[in-house]
Amino acid sequence: MGRLKDSFLSQLKSDFEWLNKKVKHTIDNKVETTKYQASTLQIEEIVASKIAQLEEKIEHLNLIYKRKAFDPAMLSEFYSLNIFDLMKADDYERRLNIIETSIVTKINTYYTHNLYLNSNIQNFCKAYKEEFLGAIFGSILILIWTLIFIVWL
Repeated sequence: MGRLKDSFLSQLKSDFEWLNKKVKHTIDNKVETTKYQASTLQIEEIVASKIAQLEEKIEHLNLIYKRKAFDPAMLSEFYSLNIFDLMKADDYERRLNIIETSIVTKINTYYTHNLYLNSNIQNFCKAYKEEFLGAIFGSILILIWTLIFIVWL
């Protein structure tokens, strides 16, 4: 299970590396204002698609863990990232690093406290709660039908 989380964090880190390189390239090569704005809009579109991919991966992890293991709100700092403001900032690399570190820390903390530290029995019961309830309900129905059949004879 930890490998899935690590895979997600790896994708997150590569997205931030890509964004850092793209912002640096756009700042270093800005010639005309129109091209600069177009490039910034392209970056925002790509960032939006990358966030959507990360959200999809979070939903996938939640399905695998059979509960809400991770909350997409953990990416809120990534959502609120304003590329235009970032391009104007001299310390864009530091800002991106702070956001990335914050998200990674939230995910690792949540994983450690809610998935890893809970007992295996507790995790098993939470993961298969619906199956247990279905088995109990099915057993009760079989018992009732058996009693009705015995009384009818």
